[in-house]
Amino acid sequence: MSLPPGRRFSPDTSWLLLFCLARLGFATMFTAYSAALPLLKQDWGMSAAQAGLIQSAYHLGFLVSLFAVGFTSDHYGAKRTYLWSSVAAAASGLVFAVFADDFLSGLFLYGIAGLCSGGSYTPGLAIITERFAGRGQGRAMGFYLAAASLGYGVALLMVSAMIPVAGWRGGLVLTALGPVLGMVLGYRVLRGVPNVVHPLPEGDGWDWPSRR
Repeated sequence: MSLPPGRRFSPDTSWLLLFCLARLGFATMFTAYSAALPLLKQDWGMSAAQAGLIQSAYHLGFLVSLFAVGFTSDHYGAKRTYLWSSVAAAASGLVFAVFADDFLSGLFLYGIAGLCSGGSYTPGLAIITERFAGRGQGRAMGFYLAAASLGYGVALLMVSAMIPVAGWRGGLVLTALGPVLGMVLGYRVLRGVPNVVHPLPEGDGWDWPSRR
């Protein structure tokens, strides 16, 4: 539905659109390997089991990262966790795209990329919860989650379009620019957003250094 003449998006809507676009960018690495898999399997001389191990390494790394960013968000704030992890996600995605050239390097580097990719998920949802508390929170979170799903599809299209032009390497590099875009947008969108550290109950079992 089009907006009436002269009407613009509200500040919250514009903020959410950019934040969702950042999430879309981070999500591109999730399916980048799958999109190029037929060519990678041939060029790297991989068996089906080896090809599956590389994808599993990313998923395992991503799973571990969700636990890690959950702890760091609790102790250091969701915004700080999001921003630091966005740098790691952008760097690890580019390193995988540029330097992976066989099974072992692909296994290690894609696993590292997965390990660095969880920071835009749970911390991002926490940031949305803080901004939209009591007013459209569920809808905002739904858009954020949908943005990731859209990113998966966009990555498949990007790699498929780039392979005839620059091969699988060009496709991976192009999708690796997604997290770079996400990092840039994240820093822009979160500029001025407070880093909220919620008080933790005493005796939570963790002896952490200063959280501020």
